Amino acid sequence: MSKPATYIEDQTGIDLEASRTRLLFKAQLSHGSGFSEQAEYRIGATKCGRFDVLWSRSDWVEDGPALQAIAWLPRHEMKGEALHLALLKAWLMAEKMANDTDEPNFHEVEQSKLALLKSTDVWLVVDEVFATEDPAKK
Repeated sequence: MSKPATYIEDQTGIDLEASRTRLLFKAQLSHGSGFSEQAEYRIGATKCGRFDVLWSRSDWVEDGPALQAIAWLPRHEMKGEALHLALLKAWLMAEKMANDTDEPNFHEVEQSKLALLKSTDVWLVVDEVFATEDPAKK
């Protein structure tokens, strides 16, 4: 099974274009005093049908494609929630390493009946990726 690729470390030059997507979850990103961004994270295949992709969409992006590919796997390597969680984890791990951060770029996950993941599912992945070792256990 392949390891998910992300936009951070991918050097293949693959041009990914979205086909139909489904909402994975929505989040609020804070940019300081009064500046927040609404982001949607979506799951769907590429138009060419070769990849399953985690896409992001921001209400701040005016130029460029509406959806940005942020993590992907060859099509049909995983299905359902396993795919959703693997792509989310891969993207968060890449963001953590690239930005040397100890928290995700979002501070709130919105509940939505249309979302494939519940808020609690997203936070469980966040906790797994950004967990710090308990100093008492050293």
